[in-house]
Amino acid sequence: MNLRCSQQKKRLPQTQRLQPFARMSMSVLIAMVSFLCIHDHAFANKQESPFAIRAFHITFRPQFQTPAFYQGVIDQASKLGYNALILHTGGMGAASFTMPKPGVVRFHKWTNQQVSDLLDYAQKAGLEPICDVKIIGKHKAFLTPLAKKYPGLLKPGKYGVMNPAYRFPNGKDSYDVIELPMLDHFIALHGKNKPKYLLLGTDEISVEQLEICAKEMNTTVPKMFAQLINRCSQHLLDQGITPIIWGDMLLGKQLGKPGHGINGFKHDPRIKGGHATFFSKQKNTSGTLTAMNDLTNRNKIIVADWHYNAPTSGEYPSVDYFQAMKFKDVWGTTWYNDDGIRLFARYAAKRKCGGMIATAWHTSISPAVSHQFEPILHNSAVYFRNPAFNPPKAAISYRLAPTQKENTVAAATAQQTGVFLKATQTLPYQVQLPKDYTPAPGATLQLRPHKENQKGAVLTFDQKSHRLTGSITLGPRKGKLPHPYDTILRWVDQDSGYMSQAYRASHFNITNHTPAQAGTANPAAWFSADFSELSGEAFTNGLIYSTGQLPLLLQIEQSKVKIEPTSGALNTRITSAWSSQPKKLWKNIVNQGMQLDVTFKVTDPLAKGEFCALVSLGNYQEGFRLLMVQDRTLLLQFAKQKKGPQWITLAHKVPMDQWTSARVTLTPAKGDQPPVATLAFNDHKRIQVKLQRALSEKNQASLGLGIEFLPHGSTLSGWANFPGLIQKVTIKPYQLSH
Repeated sequence: MNLRCSQQKKRLPQTQRLQPFARMSMSVLIAMVSFLCIHDHAFANKQESPFAIRAFHITFRPQFQTPAFYQGVIDQASKLGYNALILHTGGMGAASFTMPKPGVVRFHKWTNQQVSDLLDYAQKAGLEPICDVKIIGKHKAFLTPLAKKYPGLLKPGKYGVMNPAYRFPNGKDSYDVIELPMLDHFIALHGKNKPKYLLLGTDEISVEQLEICAKEMNTTVPKMFAQLINRCSQHLLDQGITPIIWGDMLLGKQLGKPGHGINGFKHDPRIKGGHATFFSKQKNTSGTLTAMNDLTNRNKIIVADWHYNAPTSGEYPSVDYFQAMKFKDVWGTTWYNDDGIRLFARYAAKRKCGGMIATAWHTSISPAVSHQFEPILHNSAVYFRNPAFNPPKAAISYRLAPTQKENTVAAATAQQTGVFLKATQTLPYQVQLPKDYTPAPGATLQLRPHKENQKGAVLTFDQKSHRLTGSITLGPRKGKLPHPYDTILRWVDQDSGYMSQAYRASHFNITNHTPAQAGTANPAAWFSADFSELSGEAFTNGLIYSTGQLPLLLQIEQSKVKIEPTSGALNTRITSAWSSQPKKLWKNIVNQGMQLDVTFKVTDPLAKGEFCALVSLGNYQEGFRLLMVQDRTLLLQFAKQKKGPQWITLAHKVPMDQWTSARVTLTPAKGDQPPVATLAFNDHKRIQVKLQRALSEKNQASLGLGIEFLPHGSTLSGWANFPGLIQKVTIKPYQLSH
């Protein structure tokens, strides 16, 4: 579930990179947590919550985090007013344990006793411990060793589905040998304190893989899906434990119209979609929707109904559906979207749901998104205590300035990313808060560098000037290439306990070389990068300034392949170029349209089945990408349209080893008329498409040349680098050329 909102191809976790909090010294982390929790207990008691259960759901990865880390989270959650802790033990690409033998659970790095002690620690802190264990799908992460010994146990495919029809040599099936003993193992970890609940993982499963299993079981997908849930839930009920299941695979857009096939339910036109065929590529798949008809003991099962984004209607009709189907309870489940947390809590309170779950997912282990963890933890607690709460309007400004002793590079304009030469030691920050906003003591500043220890400091608030001030001292620089630093500022509202955060990716750089400039000034364009006059050495220094009205600082990252950089062109076979400050550029594109011109040469073939990004200012969810497919055809993709991303595909192939000129145009939206996009290259006829709706100004993506850029420390893998050379990229207003 940690990738539910991306739906991107080739987005597999790279577990070896996880460990964000380990990169900050333990003393700094404990100091920050202590400051943030000073007033938490007071906040927790201010409002009587309408929810009997207020759970915090965290990814449990003992291979990356220590017992002290999870104990700190438990202490914090308890003070904030949570009364349940859910440990997510397995997922799409990783799990907290493996199974070396049938029925044997072995945790990574931790002993069974350490896990048991953690559950006991939560219990004593006032948090009911709940384990989230996968029972259908996502078995690959912990079943791979056994699958090698017992061919046929695990069905091939992304994330893996354990074959329920598989029989071991003793004649018992996979659920008797694997799943039920695994549930018993997690139950036994609670010791004398038998758990009240256990979450049965039934989420985001490949319907195609389920169909393969159902054929071996001589049944249908919905009936098999219900049978497996019934079997595991009854196993818990027999021991006096209440089962919780994820609700996504029981939802679908069919519920919005008659003829959906669910007994005892008419239809609800508010239900526009669902996740029942979330991972299905087949349009005619039967899905798992009608498994509802065969679920026994619904009145004894709780549904965790997850929705992460905020619907424009503010309504969550799936709650009404699950209640109509007589489940024991429905617990609303949220993630990182602040508006979504607030609206779902309000709707769930009106429908008298008994619980809410705040999920953190990979924000607790992934460096790229670790800045989201604290706001999720704090602000979900605020909304769960008081769903009517409206967050304070805390628009702020802050700046980073060098000391007199430091040497800075004169940027092309004040909009340029900050660049400091050599080993900057002290970085002072100044944050201007609104006059009507008073932060609680303990506002913090963090710097998150690439491949270095995270730095932190506590800021001082001056009531008279209404400013937060502070500084961080950095250690000696490592390596010759520049280091980008993310800035994370957090402070808590003194009255409500609501946490505000200001985050800037690659806020500044420290480098040993003055950046080169890609071409002469180009005032006619918003963005212009002309590499034709640059030497190969310019690309090895790590930073290059673009030109134009909105000049950006391009980060140049070399691969480990030892190839001499090419003079006069960006060699994207071995180099990636990106900028993390294109917000004004994207806003101009949305409001005024654009003409994008790129001159490039394909020098190497793509790997089989690959895509690569030539120019990107977005991803599957936002912005746009100019991609090239393995057969050397170009695709232009715009995200967030009515029915998902919208594509333009050219039939002609880009020639090998020839300079090619591609052009993308986008008209601005006019009234109710959405933009029109075109794509062409060389002298071939352009292809045109009318977008389904206007583009959103909300785009957090970075600009990438030869790549689709992902933040440093990301646990996701992006498209392959463009296999060739890029000579020039220009983006200018649409009306200047039409």
